Parts: sequence; C-alpha cells; structure tokens
Amino acid sequence: MPENKNIIILGSEGALGSALIAELQRKKFSTIIAVDKNKKTQHKNVNYFCVDFSDTAQVEVLSKFLQKNLTGENLVISTVGKFGDDYESEKFTAENLLDSLQINLLSIAKISLDLSKKCVTSGKKMRLVIIGSTAGSVGSRDIGYGISKSGLNGLVISLSKVFAQKNVTVIGVNPGIFISKMSQGVAQERQNAVINQTHLKRAGTVAEIVNTTLYAALDAPDFLTGSLINVNGGQCS
Repeated sequence: MPENKNIIILGSEGALGSALIAELQRKKFSTIIAVDKNKKTQHKNVNYFCVDFSDTAQVEVLSKFLQKNLTGENLVISTVGKFGDDYESEKFTAENLLDSLQINLLSIAKISLDLSKKCVTSGKKMRLVIIGSTAGSVGSRDIGYGISKSGLNGLVISLSKVFAQKNVTVIGVNPGIFISKMSQGVAQERQNAVINQTHLKRAGTVAEIVNTTLYAALDAPDFLTGSLINVNGGQCS
C-alpha cells in the first residue's frame, strides 16, 4: 500500500490531470484532492474543489483551506494550463494577456509558495511537481502562455533554492506538444511546425507525460530538486 499522504491535483479535469488521477487511484492512493474550474468533477472517490484560477479571491480561499486543514505529508501536482490566441489574432487583447498570466503562473505561484511556507512551520515534508511547457524555453505565439511557462521554470528553481533544506522538493516537468484536446485546438500548421522541430517527428502521448510526472512525484530522489525535466522529443536540443 502507498504511504499515507495528501495528494493535490491542480487542474484535475484536463487530459493530464485526469490521467494522473486514474494512475494514482490504480496505485491505491486514496486521499486525492482535485481542483479545477468545472462545477463538477468527472472523477469518483476524490475530494473536489471548484476554483477558477483566474479569480484571485477563489485562489486565496483554496490556499487558506489547504494550509489550515491538511496535515501530514503533501504531494502537489499542478497541471494547470490555458492556451490562447497568438498575438496576431484579432481576439488577442491586453486582458487576454493578464488573464493568461494569472491562470498559468500567478495562481500556481501563490498556492505553491503558501504551501511551502506551511511546510516550514509544520515540519512536514512536501513534494511539488509543476507541469510547465517547452514554451518556457522556446517561446510561444500565445505571448501570455510563453511568458507564464518561462515564469514557472523560475518558480521551480527559486522555490527549490529557498525551501530545499526545509523539507520541500520541487521538480518541473516540461512537455512538448502531445496529443490532447488543447493541442488539437491549435491550427494544424502550427502543430506541424512544432512536430518538425522534434527528433522523433511526432507528437508525444499523454501516457509519456504522465509516466514522467509520476516518476518526479513518487520515485525521483530529493536530489533532483530544482530540476526541469524536458519531455519533448528532443525539441530543445
């Protein structure tokens, strides 16, 4: 049986969050807290919180609840991500940019920092796995998304630098393009351009990203803290 720990999945209703919950339940983890913007969860046997990550007040309420009510060891996996229009689109506005930054970066940073500080006062261990994107290294035509994912890289490294000796392990997982509802919403021309940058000349699969994330979450040594694991078919090399 898995050791007793609280598992919090931020972005639980997307492709990655859903696949992670399925695998964790298959491995017999029972204390799973799922968080996303949908009014209801698609998952059974989880504690679900409806939170709009673009709403700072809702994020604050969630953070305070987790700090107050969670005891013991925590594992937090953030799969939060919203991909929007590229900067040349008529739909792209300054409001879109700020919304993207709030969802993709600032809300995750707020929750991560608050829970890390709670670990210091409680003396309990925490592992934080933040799923970012190769866009953090190569950029994106959705400028808000690209900025946010670069920021997540900085968040992983900075949190590790501050909290590594205080029982907090922080690891980043940066997928490249993989087959999902989000990627299928991108124009085929843009998808093909990214795929052609990989060594394998194909998109990744959800299973490849999930397996890497579970390694970072459950099996990787603490000495991997501060690392950014690229899962992108060689796109950045």
